[in-house]
Amino acid sequence: MKKAFPVRLPLILLLVAAAVALLAWWLWPVTVLEIRVGENGPVAKSLPVIAGERLTYRYQHSVEKGWIDEILEIAPNGHLVV
Repeated sequence: MKKAFPVRLPLILLLVAAAVALLAWWLWPVTVLEIRVGENGPVAKSLPVIAGERLTYRYQHSVEKGWIDEILEIAPNGHLVV
């Protein structure tokens, strides 16, 4: 009588390795930029960002009424740098 254990072991190890890889991918930390409505309002937009990435936002100056383009960069520590 043959034992089925040696045949099942590679399959079990493969499934466990796949589950561990999926869990690591799911739990891996991601830096996210959140744009909120007001100071404590709901999140209007959430975007994953990486260090070194640049982003530009545009607003209209309240006095001069001209458009201002502000360029920010994501620092390695996750802070925004003007």
